[in-house]
Amino acid sequence: MSIKSFLPIIFLVSLLLAGCSVSSAPRLIAAFPLSDRQSFPEPPPPPVPPNYPQPPQTFVYQARLALEAWNPERAASRAEALAHEYGGYLVSSNANYTGAAEHLTVLLAVPVYNFHSLYGDLHDLGKVVGEQAWGEWRTYAPGDAPSYSQITLDIAPRRFGLPAVLPDGWSPGRTFNSALRISGAIFRFLVDAAIWLLVVVAPFALLFLGLRFVIKMLRS
Repeated sequence: MSIKSFLPIIFLVSLLLAGCSVSSAPRLIAAFPLSDRQSFPEPPPPPVPPNYPQPPQTFVYQARLALEAWNPERAASRAEALAHEYGGYLVSSNANYTGAAEHLTVLLAVPVYNFHSLYGDLHDLGKVVGEQAWGEWRTYAPGDAPSYSQITLDIAPRRFGLPAVLPDGWSPGRTFNSALRISGAIFRFLVDAAIWLLVVVAPFALLFLGLRFVIKMLRS
């Protein structure tokens, strides 16, 4: 049979397949309530601000110290250097003369937490003839910069007594305490070294000597 004889059959089969593929109406696979599809979760509540503790209070000292020094200029220079060592600075410096005697007034600023350290060291710059300290409580919020205490230092030349052999600021007691701390550190180091030798080295040394003695006994 020729191909032309099959054409009516092929055409009929194509029509049947096309009719089967057409559906009468779309079917709903799943349904959801409209209200559910349009609802959204509620936003989270705003974060609770952190509950910071109450700002700390600090007592800010102010002081005035009067000294007599053999060399006022050198004592003033040393006072400024001490202020820098404790994180402070020189605010002002004034000089006046009573006859040929020079009197210096130095105003220093230092962070409040280093006030006592600087104030104590300034006492070693000469002979203390007067001092006064006062202050007030101040409240600081977190992140505030530290406040500064101010020390007014009045330095006058010494007129009585034998001149000092060493410059102003030399403190035998402070030197003795430093030497005592160093000697104590050396003593602790020697004791620690002796303990290490007894615990770690001595057992191996005794074992070596014992083996050496046994070897000598066996060879003899």
